[in-house]
Amino acid sequence: MPEWVVTITNKCNCVQVNVKLNCQGFQTVEKIEPFTILPISGNECLVNFGNPLYKDPVTFKYAWTTSFPLNPVSSEIACP
Repeated sequence: MPEWVVTITNKCNCVQVNVKLNCQGFQTVEKIEPFTILPISGNECLVNFGNPLYKDPVTFKYAWTTSFPLNPVSSEIACP
């Protein structure tokens, strides 16, 4: 199986929290490590258990026959 690398980047000046992605139909034959990066609930994935996304990207790998579009569904802006 091909292995795909996903990088989630916050390009905003503000911190993003509770970042959710559309994971409808998402499949992998490889465990996503650590599990806290992308817990799946129904059709949504909560990135990093909803913890803040700063400028540092969140990266993980998965393995499947084709790549999967993990499009953003929602997030909350946390500006000081």
